[in-house]
Amino acid sequence: MEMVCFLRRYARRMRVRSGALIISEGGLGASIFFLISGRAQVLKITGCHEEAMQELLPGCFFGCTSLSGDKGYPASVAAVKDCELYELKRESFSEALLGDPTMMMHILCASSEWLLETDRNCIEKLAKQNSELARLVQLRNSPESVRSPAAGIIHHLNNPLSSIYSVAQLLTLEYPEMEEARRIVIQCRTMMDIIRDLVGKSGVGDSREA
Repeated sequence: MEMVCFLRRYARRMRVRSGALIISEGGLGASIFFLISGRAQVLKITGCHEEAMQELLPGCFFGCTSLSGDKGYPASVAAVKDCELYELKRESFSEALLGDPTMMMHILCASSEWLLETDRNCIEKLAKQNSELARLVQLRNSPESVRSPAAGIIHHLNNPLSSIYSVAQLLTLEYPEMEEARRIVIQCRTMMDIIRDLVGKSGVGDSREA
């Protein structure tokens, strides 16, 4: 109830029909959404296909990748059933943060979880793809066939992670007592280490001739 009262004050209520996009992959990440009712799905473009990555149910936050609004959403979110949502726009962030920093920090933490979960799913799929591609490389002796898809996925992972990391670092400076911000910084560093490990294993960025 406290969260709903907070959102009523700073966010706008909206409805989205089943099948319609709520956010689009690559669109500027300038809003946080809270799902009141209905059901939504996180969709990720992989090659020429759009793949379902995660289901979102009432009570879920998703959206914002950057407080500055200069980073794109790492995935699309579409309504599977008619949805009611609250949209907290970027221009309301500062007012909401000053009005109730603890509640706003909770929202930022919750909205970052869907990004981290999407990243985890991408990493798992990348690992499976690389395993299969490595097998094909042994047969075809063509390392470039591994590097191309890996580079694209790693690029998509780095963008939202860097945004979350920057926001969390800023919040730790502004509100050093907020344990949630420090926890997000640690989680982001862990994810960045995993990505660096994947870069090394996939050969992305290796300029040596095959």
